[in-house]
Amino acid sequence: MKQILLVDDNPDHRLIVRTLLESCDYLCNEAEDGVIALQMLERIPIDLVLTDLNMPRMDGLQLIESIATHTMFYAIPIILVTSQIPNIRPSFWENSHVVAILPKPYDRTNLVSVVRSATENDHSMVPLSG
Repeated sequence: MKQILLVDDNPDHRLIVRTLLESCDYLCNEAEDGVIALQMLERIPIDLVLTDLNMPRMDGLQLIESIATHTMFYAIPIILVTSQIPNIRPSFWENSHVVAILPKPYDRTNLVSVVRSATENDHSMVPLSG
C-alpha cells in the first residue's frame, strides 16, 4: 500500500482528504506544517507528499524547497493543493518534484486520479495545474 503524507494546518481538511484517500486503499500520515512533515519524512517511507501552501512555521513552498534539496527525499513526488496559485520563478518548479498543483476547492475524483498517477510513477500523465 502506498503511503501519503498529508501536510495541512487545517485538521478538518486533513480528515476529509485522509478519509477520501484511505477509502481508495492509501495509507495516510498527517503533519500540521512543514517542520513536522520533514521530521516524519526522516522516519517513515513516504511515496507522495500532498501539501497545502499556507501554513505556520514552514509553508508549502519552503517544504517543497527543503524536500528538493534533501538527498533522501528529493525524488518524492509532491502535489500542492492551494487556494492561491503562487507566482514563482519557473526554475523553482523545475528543481522540485511537484507533479501537480490543484486549486481549492478541488474535485475529489480529480484529486484521487492525480494521486493515483503520481504514486504509479507516471508523472508525465499528471497535469501541473489541476
